[in-house]
Amino acid sequence: GLVLANNGEVSIGRNKKRFIKSLVYKFSINQISEPEKSYLSGYLSFCWSVEPDFISRLKKKYGEMVINNLMGNGQS
Repeated sequence: GLVLANNGEVSIGRNKKRFIKSLVYKFSINQISEPEKSYLSGYLSFCWSVEPDFISRLKKKYGEMVINNLMGNGQS
């Protein structure tokens, strides 16, 4: 789902962002199941189309290589 922010822009919402960050962290320490990884990969692609700034912040925090690998455009 999407959320309409106070400034009138569309967002994925704070709770969903927290959930995604927790999955990215689990992925970064290799403690994520294959179904969770698939879900996360798809959701990150969705987030990129809705809120690309969120993906940029994830790249700064967890590293560009980690996020690119999750989104399928990194080199494994």
